[in-house]
Amino acid sequence: MRERFLEGRTALVTGSVQGIGLAIGKALASAGARLAVHGIATRELAQTAVQMMRDTGAPDARFFDADMREPSAIIAMMDEIKAWGGPDILSSTMRVSKRPPVSPKSRNRLGTIF
Repeated sequence: MRERFLEGRTALVTGSVQGIGLAIGKALASAGARLAVHGIATRELAQTAVQMMRDTGAPDARFFDADMREPSAIIAMMDEIKAWGGPDILSSTMRVSKRPPVSPKSRNRLGTIF
């Protein structure tokens, strides 16, 4: 297999500023893909993730900000990525979760479940 087999391709990896998304992004970058970096991040974290993609081998990397809970924000982000050349690869590794507050009653139930 060729080492840079993704040259000329663009990958959008949601949640790619940390964790598994960052690891997937770096793997795609090392194979030669351009990276559309996304995630909930401070400006500094976003810049660091973009630089890590470039350092790993991405010919170009950019941060695209969007709240994935908002359909209009997703559409706007996809339009921006399309203007940048469009994605050939999509990896969705982000997650949004809401945790209810833990009450004494629910703690007892969790003890039963686990």
